[in-house]
Amino acid sequence: MGYKTDKENLATQMQNLYLLDKLFRKEGCSFKEIVDDIPGIFHTNYVADMSIDNMNREGEEYSQLTKEEINEMGFEYFLEYAHPYTIEVVGPRFQKFYEEADDEKVKADFQLIKNPKTNEYDTSVSYTHLRAHETRHD
Repeated sequence: MGYKTDKENLATQMQNLYLLDKLFRKEGCSFKEIVDDIPGIFHTNYVADMSIDNMNREGEEYSQLTKEEINEMGFEYFLEYAHPYTIEVVGPRFQKFYEEADDEKVKADFQLIKNPKTNEYDTSVSYTHLRAHETRHD
């Protein structure tokens, strides 16, 4: 992934949002097919306990962890993989989003996440959608 300028990040985010909108309008696609086509890390979380319901293929490949492994780690995942800036600045923005518990919204933000292959922090765009109901997307 590596470093990108703010302009490059903004362009990427706009392309991703366009792609996301296009994919959600496409008929005949399963939820998993849609999220696996989204660039960046995309996951849905349950409002009740914030556990990950679904994570796209790119998220699993990048982290080298399954959603089950991340759920088992809980907040320890962030302490081990998230840059302190992400925890201090981006974390509260996601916390506010979680507290709103609006399952009609998607939260997108840039995070610095440790790449397990290089042990360096990469800028990653992360999309989160909350699931208020018990319908799983497995």
